[in-house]
Amino acid sequence: MNTISSEPPPSVQALPVAATGDRIEGTDLQVAIDALRLMANGLDDLITDDLSVAEIQQIGRAQVQLRSDAAALVGRQIDLAVGEAKVAAEQVNAAIHYADAAIRDVGDTKTRLARIAAVVGFVGAVTTGSGAAIVQAANTLKAALVA
Repeated sequence: MNTISSEPPPSVQALPVAATGDRIEGTDLQVAIDALRLMANGLDDLITDDLSVAEIQQIGRAQVQLRSDAAALVGRQIDLAVGEAKVAAEQVNAAIHYADAAIRDVGDTKTRLARIAAVVGFVGAVTTGSGAAIVQAANTLKAALVA
């Protein structure tokens, strides 16, 4: 079993270029899938009596999106765009695992949801297979996690 560090993912500056047939298999994204599910479940602790209905609905929408993203990755085959950055499943897993650790202890609802929105954007980019989009989304995610 792969062990994922809680350290930030390595720089994506020196990624190889994807060739025909390069892909990310959903079965290799189990760490990311589990982290997305944990993030969704972790939002339960934000729901308190002092939140407005709109805030509770926003939390619920974030949970649905995270669970939907996790389910979409199960068994998925993501063909990488030829000639763009070749992103590996291990890098995706590391980024999402790191994001989960960085988000887990954030108590402020707005901050936590903003960071989760960056995770959702990252997962969306991953599903496109575009190395350029994935790298851009990874940079956006990194910026959101340190803000």
